[in-house]
Amino acid sequence: MTGRMYDCEIGTAATGHRVQARVGKSAVAFSCRWLIDATGRTRQIGKKIADFVKQSDSDDTQVHAWQSVAQRRPPTD
Repeated sequence: MTGRMYDCEIGTAATGHRVQARVGKSAVAFSCRWLIDATGRTRQIGKKIADFVKQSDSDDTQVHAWQSVAQRRPPTD
């Protein structure tokens, strides 16, 4: 079956998860024990289970190391 998920309900191990998808022009719903979020940047499932916060550019934890070829010096013996 090839289609696109448009909504899901995250359940528990006992109840399972519920998925609503479009297959062709039809809407289908099914339940499953496992969900894998392969939706890329849209993170459709990830957004339902976690809060994503964009990291600011001024965050002190980021380390940038840039060195151009012109700045490199060969080792001296």
